[in-house]
Amino acid sequence: MTKWCCFFSWLKETRWGLFCTLEGCADGQLYKWTAFCFNVFGTAEFYNITKCFDSAKSPAGRCAPIAIGRAFQGLLEQPDRPERT
Repeated sequence: MTKWCCFFSWLKETRWGLFCTLEGCADGQLYKWTAFCFNVFGTAEFYNITKCFDSAKSPAGRCAPIAIGRAFQGLLEQPDRPERT
């Protein structure tokens, strides 16, 4: 069976006991859906995560990817510089 997989720069999961509402940003497209989950109540946020589905989701609008991908994280880190004496 072929799955539709999507890389989300961020994903927010709101838990309501037996089901969850989810929204996430992938390639500038906002996706929203509900899913069965047996969890405690609350909210969790995930970054740089891939989720797979039985069928493609339809975008619900546009979004801004707020998380920096792991592949680019090293570009922002400054190398250690020797101290000047």
